[in-house]
This record gives sequence, C-alpha cells and structure tokens, in this order.
Amino acid sequence: MDLLQSLANEFAVSTDKMNEVAQNFKKAIENGLKGGKSPLLMMPSYIGKPSGEESGTFLAVDMGGTNVRVAKFSIKDRKITKIAEVSSGLRSNDGTWDYTTSKTTAEELFDFFAGKIAQIVGPGEKYLLGHTFSFPTKQTDINTATLLMWMKEISVTGAVGKNPNQLLLEALKRKKLDVKPCAIINDTVGTLLVAACQYADADIGTILGTGHNTCYAEPSHPVTGKPMIVNMESANFDWELPFTEYDNLLDAASNKPGGARLEKMVSGVYLGELVRIILSRLASQGSLLKDNSKLKSTYSEKNSLPSKEVSEFIRNRNYIELTFDCSPKEAEMIQNISAMVIKRGARLAAGTYIGTVLHIDPELRNQHMVAVDGSIYEKMTGFKEELRRGLDEALGNKADKIRAQLVKDGSGAGAAVAAAMVTEN
Repeated sequence: MDLLQSLANEFAVSTDKMNEVAQNFKKAIENGLKGGKSPLLMMPSYIGKPSGEESGTFLAVDMGGTNVRVAKFSIKDRKITKIAEVSSGLRSNDGTWDYTTSKTTAEELFDFFAGKIAQIVGPGEKYLLGHTFSFPTKQTDINTATLLMWMKEISVTGAVGKNPNQLLLEALKRKKLDVKPCAIINDTVGTLLVAACQYADADIGTILGTGHNTCYAEPSHPVTGKPMIVNMESANFDWELPFTEYDNLLDAASNKPGGARLEKMVSGVYLGELVRIILSRLASQGSLLKDNSKLKSTYSEKNSLPSKEVSEFIRNRNYIELTFDCSPKEAEMIQNISAMVIKRGARLAAGTYIGTVLHIDPELRNQHMVAVDGSIYEKMTGFKEELRRGLDEALGNKADKIRAQLVKDGSGAGAAVAAAMVTEN
C-alpha cells in the first residue's frame, strides 16, 4: 500500500462512521440534558427564538477569538441593518501588543473593547448592547455568565470565573459611555437568532471558522420546561472519533491537551496546523519533500501554516510547487493530503448535525435548517460541498430534511437581536 492510500484510509470517514458519530452525539446531548456523563456542556442560553416583533437600534460586541468587532444595528420588520462597524485584531501586526496572552489582564482586554465601542458611540448617545462571547461560560440568566475557561489558544489572566458582561460594563464606565450590556450570548446562539428572524425552520446554529461549536433550539428545556436555545460547546465532543497519530501530536502540543478534540479536527485554528504536522512528519521520514528546506524555513513553527493556505493548496497545485519548490508529483501529494484533512472535518461536522436533528426530531418528519457562520464553511475549498455530500450519504432518502445555510455575521447581528429581545420582554 502506498503512502497516499495509507493516509486516505486513516482520514476516511465512511457513511457508517458518520452515522455512528450521529448516534454518539445524540446520546451525548441526551445525557448532558439530564446532567449525566457527556463531553457536551449543554449550557442554557436563557433565550429562545425571536418573535419577529423586535425593533430599535442596538450595539453588538463580538469577540470571536482572533479579533473583536463592534457594530451598531437597526432592527425592524425582521430586517437587520448594519449602521456602523469597527473591528480590530487582538494582536498587532508588528508584535508591539497582544491581547491574547497571559501577560494581558482582563481589565486591559475589556478596556480595549470599550475603546472600540467609543469609536461608534456619539456624545450623549445611549444604547443597550448585546455581547457575543464565544468561549465556554455558565449562564444563570441572559445577562449573567461566568467564564469557565479560555479556548482558541487565548490565556488572558483574571477573566476566568468572572462575568464578561460585568467586566465590559466596568470598562464602559471607565470610558464614561452610556452603554449598558443587557445580553450575553455565544456566537452559535447569535447565528441561530439571526437565521430564525428569516427562516422558520432554522433550529441549529453552528460556527465553522476559527473555532467550532453548535447550538440548537431545545423544544422543552429541563430547567424551564419552555423552548430554549442550548449552547452545546460541541468543540469538546470526543466519543469514538477517528483520531490519527497526527491528531494526537497536535493535541499534545496544544494549550489544552485532551480538550476540544472535535474542534481540533474541524476548525480553522487547527486545520492548517494539522496539515503542517503531517507534511513535517512525512518530510522527516523521507517520504515527502526530499528537499524540505522551504518547508523548514517557512513552516517550522507551531501554527505557521494558516488554514487559508491549505485552501489554496487544494485549489492550485502550481501554488504548492512554488511554495515548497517541489516536483509536480510531490505537489499532487500535498494537494491530496490537504483535501483529505478537509473532507474528514466536513464529514465529522455533518455527523454531529445529524445527531442534533435526530434528538429534536427522531423520525425526521420536519424540515430543519443548520445556520452556519464562519470562514471554513464559507471559504475553505471543498468544505461546503463535502459537508453536503456527507449529509446526503448518511441520510439517504431523508437527505432533503436537513439543509445547511450560510448566515453571514450571525455572531455580530445576533447579539443585537438578543438585546432587542431583552428589551421586548
């Protein structure tokens, strides 16, 4: 068996495996709802789907992992219009500041956010604000949450165990801004809220971008007995996933070994790193890139191969030849390896969506829309198509019951929708 075929076998996710993932994911949902053993945190959001009556002008802050965005939205007649936006990376290009490391305090991070908010709030203006905070939190109501842990390789000190909205409110007061945070949600919840304003069958929200997570609309939540969106923190799902030696190497070198195992197989912050590990390992064994000097010089460091490069590898073989100064045959191998990693991620994600729908609707009698936001789904070459193909294969004659729909800016606009819903109540 040649090298490429061996790798293809390692990274293959069969139809049977997708269905196994679906059933395991469904069981994890049901165990988690009952408070039993589950890798899914099943966190109540304390918000349901919008009524369609929401209206007004609201602010939204979105911290997604690698950047922060602040925006002003107008909401009326189920239409969400962006009026203004300011965005910034959490690290400077020249390395002079970095708001992601343990050297940064929570106060410094949230002062940075407040400074961005000040750029779109005029003198004397007063707003309610929705906050999309895409990290594991334990919520006790729509405006009160406790940060449980950082993910996505962020390690700011003094924030874990605190309420991010309280930290933001204190920073806004220091800036003397008349802005009141009134809702805190996860980016998946925001994506579902935006989708539900437009599509009646939207009941799952998911992020396939820098990170990965999924939420869904639970018809009758155990806490309230009413419909509620549940943030599953599905990045942590790990029941019988097809880990390879390369996945284990990536996991061992991450900030949180043993955690976020699904996310490390499907999300943008890790897909490029996984391809880099595979290429580096094969090069060190003499199986690929006999002259690997360009690999070593360009991609020798952890996370030095961005996922957008992997997308280009799949799209353009000539680009690979120029990048690695390699032969057409080696470029073809790198292209195929990249495509295998992406295909696997898409099919694993498909399995989790099927499991979620089967929990909501075991007989698949109704239509379900998975609202998707994120650069991997939108921009990664082949990902969207492989996800659809995976759903079709696993669902067979019921494939038309689940559709995936790109919902742009769900994590931003969704926070404004949440603020409007709080106002309505």
